[in-house]
Amino acid sequence: MAHSLAGLRFTELVLQLLGMHGDLVAAADTLVADLGLTSARWQVLSRLREEPSTVSRVARRMGLSRQGVQKLADRLVADGFVEVRPNPDHKRSPLLRLTPRGQRTLDEARRRQEAWADRVGRDLAADDMAAACRALGNVSDLLALDRASHHLSLIHI
Repeated sequence: MAHSLAGLRFTELVLQLLGMHGDLVAAADTLVADLGLTSARWQVLSRLREEPSTVSRVARRMGLSRQGVQKLADRLVADGFVEVRPNPDHKRSPLLRLTPRGQRTLDEARRRQEAWADRVGRDLAADDMAAACRALGNVSDLLALDRASHHLSLIHI
């Protein structure tokens, strides 16, 4: 069975986004490599910016496995970016918290990201970027609905 036109366009979009994801990860890795970070480690630190959190909560928010985030967290602790603190709500699930070094590193990463975004974004029309953000938000919403309905249909089988 061949794709419908909508299915074909959606597939093209997905392939474009997957390729761009690789480009973005590579750019982020390069941007923060000398800070002792990777894009994945940077994302974990960013999740801890607002408040301490458990590995499981960070993993859920990032859409990653708990085990994968645990490995990242262990390295961040070993390198002094994050510390482990007792969790008053759950004795077996400690909280991760940024250290002063982690906060300084995250602040520097943010400064670099802002300069990079200004440099790359200056040749992009603001209206085009706003439309792209709206379209991607719609796609994200549809994917969430599809995931929920698929999950529900599996429960009823």
